[in-house]
Amino acid sequence: MPDMQVSDDSRRAGGHVLIRGLTWNPVPRQTTPDQACGGYDVGVVRFVRLNHTRAVSAAAASIRPLSQGIQGSDTEKQFFFSFRRATEAGVAMHLCGVSSFWTEVAPRLGHVDDAVKHALVALGATHHLHRTRRRRRRDSRPCHPDGDSLATKRLELFSARQYNRAIEEVYAHIASNSPRSTILVLVCCLIFISLEFLRPNNGAAIAHLQNGIQIIQSVMGGLDHAAFAAWARELAMSEADVWDMIAQFRNVESALNVFSNDVSLTLGLRLRRASRPRRQPHPLVHERIASVADGYRARTEFMNDVTARYSELRRHQGDAAFWAQRHMQRELRSLRRRASRIMAEMEALWVSPEAPRIGTWSSYSSRMDWLLVSSGRTLAELIPFGVHSFDKVSQSPYIQSEVTRGVSLAAKMHLEHAATGMPPSEFSLETGIIAVMYWAWVFSTRPETKATAVQILQDLDKREGPWDADEILSSLPSVVTPRLLVS
Repeated sequence: MPDMQVSDDSRRAGGHVLIRGLTWNPVPRQTTPDQACGGYDVGVVRFVRLNHTRAVSAAAASIRPLSQGIQGSDTEKQFFFSFRRATEAGVAMHLCGVSSFWTEVAPRLGHVDDAVKHALVALGATHHLHRTRRRRRRDSRPCHPDGDSLATKRLELFSARQYNRAIEEVYAHIASNSPRSTILVLVCCLIFISLEFLRPNNGAAIAHLQNGIQIIQSVMGGLDHAAFAAWARELAMSEADVWDMIAQFRNVESALNVFSNDVSLTLGLRLRRASRPRRQPHPLVHERIASVADGYRARTEFMNDVTARYSELRRHQGDAAFWAQRHMQRELRSLRRRASRIMAEMEALWVSPEAPRIGTWSSYSSRMDWLLVSSGRTLAELIPFGVHSFDKVSQSPYIQSEVTRGVSLAAKMHLEHAATGMPPSEFSLETGIIAVMYWAWVFSTRPETKATAVQILQDLDKREGPWDADEILSSLPSVVTPRLLVS
């Protein structure tokens, strides 16, 4: 893949904690706001209380009682509520609210478990810092040396203290070695991943991801449906909630794999080969896409299958005899046809009575899923050659047309939301439009397509997992004049 790598601090040797036969590799704890924190080490930074009160909007009043119901200080309650408001549409993980993890499961567990509570409070404070810094950067406003910067430092220290308190509680769960504690540690891992992406510290996010995947893989072999049900009952979770949480680790792994050569697919390959719960259909089974959520699930399964096959078959890239085999040609055709079918059904949904209203997050989400499936179809074309095969890409009129078509749809989405004043979430854990525009810039040979991709990136105020629009822009040569192209 092109050079968009991150350094992986998580590979350094540290102390070891055993859980159910698992070696847990901690990263250094955070002792100042500027240090990286994966923090699986007991220790709490000095607490400087934040003396300010955040206004609560009337629009979010419906979630206020749940947020203020946690046990803790006023500041803890305030930033637990900040987390709730930031994720009320499920946008911390998904482009549309197709998962209950952030809106129901994590907040509920935050009321009964201190590790989850402190992790969510830290995430709420970090999300507030993230938004504040981005607004200042976009508005080119410097921090006042004695005002804003002092409040920011205090909030950073508050967030660090909450983070380390969560780590302390995670250690207690690891020591208890119970199924209930295992699930709570996994919940905290997902929260820590979100927090580190917002800081941003991709290396620490990778460390948390790898810790979570190690736990999942250490227990997957002995798990059956009855065991999952027992785990879920202890925490008032459904079996579907547990599988949803595991799928989110898989999705984050896939997003990081696309971003960095330092992250290989492990959980994605394991889940692809493992037997699925009876209630989960096999991804190759055709089911009609009748809603945005259906499209999201179809896109997720397809993209995970494509990236998994790309990883599995990488060693054969460039081997013409291998790819000339009839069964390999058949498999590649099947992937392309599957993508085309999903895209066609999404387009049919957009003109049906069930179509989401233009300008809403659901509409944006559905079109984003279409863009990702289109990108996956292009990736399927490149499996025999690899993404570094720029000669193949530049000489393929089909791929060039597909890239331009995708960028044109992205520009249309961008204009629709600018017109309605309802921009999509500024943060998600999953790969989205930033990655698509980056790869469009890399692969396209058409100046107008490159210019449109750059214009969209310039207008975005968004971070999607490891992908940050401003950082991507700074990595691109200034060789085109940005403009929007809508066909």
